[in-house]
Amino acid sequence: RRRKARRECWTNSGFGCFWLVSDNLLKRNWMTRVEAEGIQQVTCNLKFAALKFVCEQMDVALGDRNKPTRPVFQKRLAERMNEEGLAKFLNSTQLPQVITTILEAAGEFPIKDASIEDLVNQTVLAIQFQGASNFFFYFETPFLRDLMDAAGLDYNTGSKARLIQALVSHDNAVTEREPAEEITYSSKKLSLKAKNNLSYHDINEWYTLAELVDWCEKKGVRTSGTKREVVKRVMAYLGGDTENTLKENSKPKKTKKEVVYKSFNSRNNVPRKAKKAKKDTEDAEEDVQEEEVEVEKKRKTKKVKPVDLPQEMEVA
Repeated sequence: RRRKARRECWTNSGFGCFWLVSDNLLKRNWMTRVEAEGIQQVTCNLKFAALKFVCEQMDVALGDRNKPTRPVFQKRLAERMNEEGLAKFLNSTQLPQVITTILEAAGEFPIKDASIEDLVNQTVLAIQFQGASNFFFYFETPFLRDLMDAAGLDYNTGSKARLIQALVSHDNAVTEREPAEEITYSSKKLSLKAKNNLSYHDINEWYTLAELVDWCEKKGVRTSGTKREVVKRVMAYLGGDTENTLKENSKPKKTKKEVVYKSFNSRNNVPRKAKKAKKDTEDAEEDVQEEEVEVEKKRKTKKVKPVDLPQEMEVA
């Protein structure tokens, strides 16, 4: 319904934002730019299968050296639509599936039991509306406000999207805001008792956080949290809720357990670290024993080398 209302505003206001331009030449140039923006957006929104279907049905030439990829389909289709013109391009086909595919990519739903001419008009308006929205998006918010003032349109918002929508549909950008809630306080500081029927604003206005904490400690009420939480807890206690407000009923805090990183062996139920240390000591003892055995063997098998004696001693 919103889309239909925007489309009607776009049509009834003389193509929406083009009321800003009085010169026919500028209006045509602006129309061309807006249609180009809308065509680019629509071709980006089309999925690859739909893009390929439209190009094949409309005999869009891709070129001899170009591969049938999404960027190529998108570029060639946009060039063809800009060269022929949006309305002429859509009127050149008699297949409602092609027009419906482009219309859905523009964010609109086709009218039921509509003729091809009605579908073409709906598609052109939807693409122009999309292109005008994209065109105004390039400008800053202060400039859009100046345009709203020049057009004599009312606005009470700083939202860029809302201003663009108002400019395109030539409508006021006024949002009704709910009146602020009137806060009433008690004329004097009343004691924290159930019979006084104190409201949240009364307790928050007349009592500080330190005073509320002292009162809670005397009554056995939990004192954790911010002032907002403490005030709500006091109101709950005055209302008779002792289960969720008293300290004795509060759940104990979960303390972090000391994690003992012990992984036991399934065979002898011995920690792996202890087993590893034991194994290391056993290996060290075995190494020492092996070294002693090797030294003993070397000592027994050691041969005495002959000593070179002087020549005189040899003769004797």
